[in-house]
Amino acid sequence: MNLRKAIGLILLLALTPGLFGQYYSSDSKKAIKRFKEARSCLNELDYVCVEESLLKAIKADDQFIEAYQMLAQLCYEQGRMEEAISYYAQTLEIDPEGNPEGYRLLAGLKLMSGDYAGALELAEQYLAFPPEKVKSKSKGASIRESCLFALEAMKNPVPFKPENLGPEVNSEYSEYWPALSVDEQMLMFTVMLPLPNQTGEEPLKLHEDFFYSTQGESGWEPRKNAGVPLNTSDNEGAQSLTADGRTLWFTACNRRSGQGMCDLYYSTWEGDKWSSPKNAGSPINSRYSEKHPSISADGRTLYFTSNRPGGLGSYDIWMSERTQDSWSDPVNLGDSVNTPDLEQSPFIHPDQQSLYFSSTGWPGMGQGDLFLTRLIRDSGWTIPENLGYPINTHDDDIGLSLNARGDRAYFASDRGEGTDTDLYSFEMPAELRP
Repeated sequence: MNLRKAIGLILLLALTPGLFGQYYSSDSKKAIKRFKEARSCLNELDYVCVEESLLKAIKADDQFIEAYQMLAQLCYEQGRMEEAISYYAQTLEIDPEGNPEGYRLLAGLKLMSGDYAGALELAEQYLAFPPEKVKSKSKGASIRESCLFALEAMKNPVPFKPENLGPEVNSEYSEYWPALSVDEQMLMFTVMLPLPNQTGEEPLKLHEDFFYSTQGESGWEPRKNAGVPLNTSDNEGAQSLTADGRTLWFTACNRRSGQGMCDLYYSTWEGDKWSSPKNAGSPINSRYSEKHPSISADGRTLYFTSNRPGGLGSYDIWMSERTQDSWSDPVNLGDSVNTPDLEQSPFIHPDQQSLYFSSTGWPGMGQGDLFLTRLIRDSGWTIPENLGYPINTHDDDIGLSLNARGDRAYFASDRGEGTDTDLYSFEMPAELRP
């Protein structure tokens, strides 16, 4: 389930006609004046002014529903989830019957924050409204299904003891998208770095580069920048290594050599450095977006995410096979894997039968969960299995990879101190191994 679709967050400000119209729930001229000031500030992208004006509007009329709704939207966009929930809950207390969609929206917000019991109660309230008074019973039912799954998963946690890969790999910046060579001697990953400027001032922009670390006698050696020509002043990320660690597939967006918004590129290890990346071209790339490649161990099957036509949802997982001198037309993995929502970050294990990926369409813990599907000869892909709690949480979980033995997984998380993500590894539970 895509939570943004399920809770209709983009429509939060449109759920009540008064938000951008002439009708308001308040009769206070002072409150309405402050609310209009907030809208003007929003047009100028002055969010401090927006919040100050809305708080003044509420001070003038503490029953002003539209002001609470707009504050909830602002807090959500700024990552202030608890405040967003509190403000939107206030609107339902003021008018419990006037905005049925508010129950679905608030249920989704609580699901995203991990309050499954609270989200379930609100979803049930939404589903209790007569069909003619609600816009999407199916979305409310999806939230309810995920809440029930999450509550049951927390009663039956899977073994999970993540280990930080340490200062040789991690830094004060964000590290993510780990890719391990089959012999487990090299780990390549993406780092979000500040982009240097020529003024000497604090850098405001960030960009992604590739780093790698090799295995030493006592663990991972200090990481190294992959350097040019692999790294550029643009963003490079979401990579996958062939079994021998000598070919790297990755995603790059908005490049002059690209065919769409995001394209897949590859580079090979030649001598002591990576070659100049090449665009994979058609039929892999299109005028749409292709990203998150995962190359099979033999280098002959490529899995990736795309929003090209012919899919089931916003982004689906596709597959292309190597021909004599090119690649076959990509094939959608179908509805046993893909849903009407979002599937991404595929990882095909070296056994070439176990596919791990992230989805917002199958029942899960929150914004995006990790799943496993297996390729059965003559039967296709199995129904995806959620990796369970606490591997999955209410946060967005993507970017998992495993070693060849299938007993150790690597992933990125911000569960440690600070706000940046680090790379971790953990022992994969036996039942979830390839």
